[in-house]
Amino acid sequence: GVRMGTGEFLSYGRALKDAQKASEGVGKSIGEEEVVGGMQKLFTSSGSYDFAAGSIDDVTKAAMASQVPLERIAGLAGDFGEKFKIKHGDEMQRSLQSFFELVNKGALDTDEAIGAMSMFGSVAKTTGLEGEGGLRRMFGFINSVKGALGSGRQAMMATRQILTSMDDGSLDKKAKSELNLDMEGMRKGGAKFEDMLGAIVERS
Repeated sequence: GVRMGTGEFLSYGRALKDAQKASEGVGKSIGEEEVVGGMQKLFTSSGSYDFAAGSIDDVTKAAMASQVPLERIAGLAGDFGEKFKIKHGDEMQRSLQSFFELVNKGALDTDEAIGAMSMFGSVAKTTGLEGEGGLRRMFGFINSVKGALGSGRQAMMATRQILTSMDDGSLDKKAKSELNLDMEGMRKGGAKFEDMLGAIVERS
């Protein structure tokens, strides 16, 4: 069985039933066993069977549409839930959709982008990027940085450096000493984070 967050065991039968439904939703192009594996991954990251069962349909559909292995999409959805606090259901569906829009627009490597989400997720709380709105803002950052740098891969690396500096509190200092940018002054002047990000990228 699958252990539930409350400590009780869930029968493999129930998991298989939910997996069958998800598999049928994509015309059985992804088999039930693979779907059960994805559910297990979602359950492990969240500790909640409701989250796993509530996300698996969207994960299966995204895997079929993108041709990315279901296990990778389940890992991404697990990060969205655990680190960005995205709820299963409509929020998850929209978040996965936004992720693939970002990948396609930015001509990003899907595997690299999935890996980056895990890292971005680890600083989501301290950088104010939790929830669906936070996730969308982060996708916006990456897009605006890509606009300045011209490369999706460089944009993800630059965003990663900026968020890490925000997380450890060194961003204001670095911006001042290396780029002669007064982040504190910009904030007091009502600048949005996107504007400050643009200024950093421009000066870099």
